[in-house]
Order: sequence, then C-alpha cells, then structure tokens
Amino acid sequence: MAKVMTGVVAAYGIDGSTLAFTGSATTVTDPQGFGLSDEFTIDEARNSYGYTKTRTGRDRKHKITIRALVQMTAGSPTMAEALKLGQFPTMLGIVTLANFDSTNGTLINGTWNYDGGGSLNGEAGGYWELTLPLSRHGDTPASLAVVN
Repeated sequence: MAKVMTGVVAAYGIDGSTLAFTGSATTVTDPQGFGLSDEFTIDEARNSYGYTKTRTGRDRKHKITIRALVQMTAGSPTMAEALKLGQFPTMLGIVTLANFDSTNGTLINGTWNYDGGGSLNGEAGGYWELTLPLSRHGDTPASLAVVN
C-alpha cells in the first residue's frame, strides 16, 4: 500500500526490508524494527595540570539490533513448518541486511557479524519474534570475515 506524506519528508517504516544468514532465507523473517548505534574508543592525553591536550578516536564500530517475525511463506505454509524456522546465525556468522536504507545506502544495508545474545520470544496468542544483535567494525560497511 502506498504511503502519502504532507509537510516534510521524514524516514518512515521499514517495509520490504530483509535479513538472511546461512540456514535462514530472506522469506523466513519479516523485520519489524531496529536500533542502530555508532561507537568508538577515545584516547586522551593530558597535560601536567590534568587538562585534556588532545583526543584520538579509533576502533569505530556500528551495532544494530534487528527485531523480526518468524514466518513461513514458501510452498504450502503450515504452523508446524513455521515453528521449525526459528534459529540463530552461527557464532560471529555473517548476516545480510537489505532494503533498510536507500538502494545505494550503506549505513544499514550490507553484511554484519552476529554478536551472540540473540533471543527468540513467543507467547500464547502472540507471534514469534527473533532479536539479533549485530556489529560491523571499521569505517567501511564490510563485516569481519569468518575464519575457521
């Protein structure tokens, strides 16, 4: 369904966004929300009076937590099959996010590393929701490669 805005144009919704990782196709989850943070380490040098003389920023990383519904859309979907789809990426596994920001956007779109600490929540009369903490290190959007 098309959206119509009046006044200023503001970022709105995440319709069409996808996430995928080994063992979980883009059709298995439906992103519902995210929280993105920008972090880095600051080193400070002080003079003999204890005042800051200079500061250095290093080790930048972006962290994002994705919330997504677990769903089954392929073939003839059944609840029994959908219940088998809730899973987590491998430790430090690569997760691909798409269609969160613009086609050429790299702030959110692209590859991320799974940081562990994910959760799968469900309740009587409610949908299953998967929460995945992800990170990306450095000033480029590339994730750290998995080394076996």
